[in-house]
Amino acid sequence: MISMAITSLTATAAFAVPPSSGTARQIANAVAISPKISKVTPKVLAAIPYSTYDWGKKLFPPRTNLGCATTTQCVFGSKQSKMTVVLFGDSHASMWVPALAPIARANHFKLIVIWLATCHVADVNVQYEPFGFGTIPHYFDGCNTWLTKQIATIRSLHPKLVLLGERTTLVGHADKTPFTSAAWHDGLVRTITRLKTPTTRVAIFEDLFWGNNLPGPCLSMNLKSVQRCATSYTNPTVTGHQVAERKAARDTNTTFIPTHQWFCTTKTCSPVIGDYIPKRDQTHVSASYAQYLTTVIETALKPLL
Repeated sequence: MISMAITSLTATAAFAVPPSSGTARQIANAVAISPKISKVTPKVLAAIPYSTYDWGKKLFPPRTNLGCATTTQCVFGSKQSKMTVVLFGDSHASMWVPALAPIARANHFKLIVIWLATCHVADVNVQYEPFGFGTIPHYFDGCNTWLTKQIATIRSLHPKLVLLGERTTLVGHADKTPFTSAAWHDGLVRTITRLKTPTTRVAIFEDLFWGNNLPGPCLSMNLKSVQRCATSYTNPTVTGHQVAERKAARDTNTTFIPTHQWFCTTKTCSPVIGDYIPKRDQTHVSASYAQYLTTVIETALKPLL
């Protein structure tokens, strides 16, 4: 327990200074050459021991590891602003806060984060995932109630924009069969339709691909052979519903924010991009890399504000 505490504190210290934000060209160039990286850089080597802790925990109040349940619990940016943006979803929504918090400050809007671990925003009756809460079916029944309640709460806020983020991989029915792309599309359309109003826009962050390895541990064993920890683009082993997300956005005239180009070429998703480990685990962006993406995310959001 002591060693874990020390590691956690050290991790927080290691990421105390936010990285500079990259331009679209810098990020594109870094991604393009990332499959050619064979050895870790000194900065990556220093980050490896703390990479799994790099999720922006220091930004959230205590006891919110699994979610932010109210409209006052996790608020960022200009808290007195009349312009409200809501970030809504599961951990795949909250992982963008390290980028969105400074964007909210710079653009003078109030960012309210409403999220709950494992609870999806697509209106689908999730009953299975092969880890975590997947062993507790009634948890997902609670997610259905949570979704309905939070949509009503968000509508009462009359936000300028609602940003959606959710994991679309490794979820399915009680019999462990995965959802079809059509089912995910229809569920997401239902949620978007309930959130949109004449004064509230909606945008969707594309779900990240599922990596085959935990980047930090894998890199620690492959310091001179980095690409052994890479994953092929559109990982055929664990697929998500990114196509359904894009189609749902198109069918509801909703903004779709693609993310794959920040992590992968058309063939490879490298575990190292420049001096960054872009993901803290198989499926979440690291806080450091999210901060590096601040400028390109801000560019995507500004037309919606």
